[in-house]
Amino acid sequence: MEMYDDSLRPISEQVLAPLGKLFERASPVAISLVGAGFGVAAAIAASQTWWLVALAAWLLNRTLDGIDGIVARAAGANTDQGGYLDITLDLFVYAMLPLGVAAGIGTTQAWMAAAFLVATFPVNTITWSYLAGLLNRRNSRTSLPMAGGLIEGAETIAFYTAMLLFPQFGVALMFVMAGLVVLGAGLRFRSGWEQLR
Repeated sequence: MEMYDDSLRPISEQVLAPLGKLFERASPVAISLVGAGFGVAAAIAASQTWWLVALAAWLLNRTLDGIDGIVARAAGANTDQGGYLDITLDLFVYAMLPLGVAAGIGTTQAWMAAAFLVATFPVNTITWSYLAGLLNRRNSRTSLPMAGGLIEGAETIAFYTAMLLFPQFGVALMFVMAGLVVLGAGLRFRSGWEQLR
């Protein structure tokens, strides 16, 4: 069931490595926070129908989200605390952007699509985070194993980028993404149920 994140990670790290060198003296936490600021800016820009500004801010958010880990690993500062902050900020931005897109589109359907999409996130999150904790308890060799899903980081980037490039399809994209999140969470739950038996 794993999608593209694991296979794309080495490629993205290779592409972002030169940028990581530009930020090697920066704090990984500061990079994460600035990146989150761009994510919030993307949501605000989308709410004002500044679609290209929103897209640029979103892509900066995703770029900085990749760089913070590269800088942390290069400096030997890859910590559980930094990883915890990173995933928390990611999920915050992931929730904010659909709301900004809905505000920019401004229809009842857009708000319903955004509400449905954002409502799927807690279910998706619990199916991987709680399962990861339980699997970690069984296999302490890893810090936090994450079961794959239909919608991971790469797919989220693709869907959100499409929403900002083609806001006229934003409602459909949010509903499709939400459906895939629900399906992926269901498949992950079933897989986890079998693994935990």
